[in-house]
Amino acid sequence: MEVLVEWDYTVDACKEKIYKKYGDNITITRQKAIKTDGFFGFLKKDAVEITFIVDTKKEFHENTSFSKNNIKNEKSGVYIPTDIIKEKEKILQIVAEKSPEIAKKAVPDITNLQEKEAELQTDEMEMLRVTIAELAERVGKIGVTSSTFEVHPNLKKLSVILEANAFSITYIDKVVSSVKDSLSITKLDEFTNVEVAAMERIAESINLKKYQYDSFLNNEKEAKVFTIVGPTGVGKTTTLAKLMAYYLLPVSQEIQKPLKVQAVTIDKYRIGGEQQIYTYCYYMDIPLTVVGSDVELKSYLAENKNSCDVIFIDTTGRSPNDSEKIEEMYKCFTGIEADIEFFLAISASTQACDVLQIMKQYKRFNYSSIIITKFDETTYPGGIVSVIDDENTAISYITTGQTVPSDFEKATIGTFLTKLKGFDEANSFVAKNYFSEDNYITWS
Repeated sequence: MEVLVEWDYTVDACKEKIYKKYGDNITITRQKAIKTDGFFGFLKKDAVEITFIVDTKKEFHENTSFSKNNIKNEKSGVYIPTDIIKEKEKILQIVAEKSPEIAKKAVPDITNLQEKEAELQTDEMEMLRVTIAELAERVGKIGVTSSTFEVHPNLKKLSVILEANAFSITYIDKVVSSVKDSLSITKLDEFTNVEVAAMERIAESINLKKYQYDSFLNNEKEAKVFTIVGPTGVGKTTTLAKLMAYYLLPVSQEIQKPLKVQAVTIDKYRIGGEQQIYTYCYYMDIPLTVVGSDVELKSYLAENKNSCDVIFIDTTGRSPNDSEKIEEMYKCFTGIEADIEFFLAISASTQACDVLQIMKQYKRFNYSSIIITKFDETTYPGGIVSVIDDENTAISYITTGQTVPSDFEKATIGTFLTKLKGFDEANSFVAKNYFSEDNYITWS
């Protein structure tokens, strides 16, 4: 006879595992709900633990309770076996597997109970059985909170790689847990499988904003209005120039209709700001108007909404810590009848905690998506991916340098995945599944 313990996430899965390993000659003696350890203490999951006896003589019938000779303790609600010797063997087996140190301490106590069994009256025996049952319960809890369910070495390796790419702890736990649930032990042993599964989970978490341009063919009367908001130093004006060039050239070519583009700036308070946007507009032959107040901006939009296809508004940068200035800029857009689409620009090298702060401060603009700037300057994009996933926000475009207009791309999942370090075995998988010619911008 051998007392063993197995666990899994469902009763059926646990029983299937037991019967597959040991055949039909088993007797289930205990079944209980447990919590498995999550990765580094996070994401604990419900599971089932079954204690059973492997017995070739098949003396017992399979049952989740004990035999008719058992006594039920009314206070605790658990079934208590009358055979203390057998229960002792069972407990020691469980203890030895889960905590050797506790096993050494438990042996003398249980042995003493066995020696006193013949000397005790029925009532005292029942109390001892209750004690044994409670000990077994404690042993079970020890097993759940100890290292019984150790993290697979390849999952530990995956965690280290994700951390090196600056992903948040919460995001790492989510990816590792997902990979663990999706792969069998055999597949976990091959790290390539782990890499591919992790890439799939990361890809699923990246939300992209796709734009359709068919509406320009419907001869809509009012122009579409776009503007970029965000903190100082992220390159909003340069990015706006790239976005203007994108609509002026590739989008016009795609819909086979030359779009009329105009620009307006409210950036007159920044030294050189007006000159920068003026230079871009001059070389692209885009009409530029400078306004000095929200009243002038409203007047400009009202007068020009029917004279072009697209209007771009250049704005000043504001520190994410300067709530008053951000609110002041927000008021410039209140009361405007035109439907303005806002983009939030964030530098790829911004730390995760700062990304979250920026997104919260600019949330009042109800931005449709994020443009990640200076993507060429970051080595570890995990931080920004983690926050954008937590906030369930879409990414539309990426900038990769200062050159206007060429350093401007549609955001793609493949762009993010190929930036990650340590996933060498999954490169071919990424190239095959996450790149498409439809995502490339042709500037000729």
